[in-house]
Amino acid sequence: MKHAWHLLLLLLLTGCGTEQQQISIPTEPEWAPLERITSAHLRGMHCISDSMAWASGTQGTVLLCIDGLHWSEVSIPMAKNQDLRDIHGFDRNNAVAISAGNGVSIYRTGDGGKSWRIAYEDTHRVVFFDGLDFNASGFGVAYGDPMDGKMALLMSQDFGATWKAVEDSLRPELDSNEAGYAASGTGIIVTDSTVIIATGGGPKSRMFVFDHVWNLLEEHLIPIESGAGSGIFSICSQNGKSFIAVGGSYIDSANTTSNCAVAIDGEAWLPITVQNPGGYRSCVSITANGEHAVAVGRSGSDLTRDGGLTWKSIGKEGYFTCDLFGMNGWAAGRNGKMARLVWK
Repeated sequence: MKHAWHLLLLLLLTGCGTEQQQISIPTEPEWAPLERITSAHLRGMHCISDSMAWASGTQGTVLLCIDGLHWSEVSIPMAKNQDLRDIHGFDRNNAVAISAGNGVSIYRTGDGGKSWRIAYEDTHRVVFFDGLDFNASGFGVAYGDPMDGKMALLMSQDFGATWKAVEDSLRPELDSNEAGYAASGTGIIVTDSTVIIATGGGPKSRMFVFDHVWNLLEEHLIPIESGAGSGIFSICSQNGKSFIAVGGSYIDSANTTSNCAVAIDGEAWLPITVQNPGGYRSCVSITANGEHAVAVGRSGSDLTRDGGLTWKSIGKEGYFTCDLFGMNGWAAGRNGKMARLVWK
């Protein structure tokens, strides 16, 4: 009998422990501010793992995190007068950063930012590039505002070591005032077989889908209002079939009208007009398994758990850019502001 009471007590305690463990499972995210180590405005962000990421911004600033907690500055001295609007890291040693405005420079490091070299440069002042992306095989594309009425495009076959311009005959024609936005460098997705680029600013918001030799496979009209200072600013995809597009008007950051659209499993694009993000959003990022996505902008940030159909505010602090990897992620913004996504 004594042993029976001990067994019953053990079962009760185990049950209580299990219940407590279930209750403590984190379910809601929030941004935990980090100590600022720079005064630069940060718009480039790329997570390589749940503990490793690169960030970039004004004054040639580049930051690197390798332990999930602490960031260090590995900036580019020769780019101190440039705004590095996007960055892509391959590992803790190798990364590519691109400038926006007054020409374009693409920098590459192979030693964790200790040294940088110019992989591509065009000093023509009217050249303006918006962002870049790579697939896992090292095929990369950088895209920019139109030159002679056509989207500016560069491509690399070797993880950004060398670049070449896409032939004029292959570049897509854009409407009047149509272009990409360099708010976070995330208006482009490069997959194993496609290049996907979003635009705004013109009479309509569009998303182009090319193969790797620049055949236009698809062209989508996205139900996000487009015009001066408005349109699509960022896109993300979990599997190449489902997409989230965010944007709105950066002139009116608090305006929640026409700032998000989604396409689920290749179906038609849907405008999100109820429980949509809480204002203009400059960046959206989704986890690899599609479990959740986060959108950020100057008026706050939002979370979705259903592929972008409904959103919930997770803070009013403004950020320019973000990126997620698994349950972890970072956001960055004005004057070196950074935060880490934590779950409570």
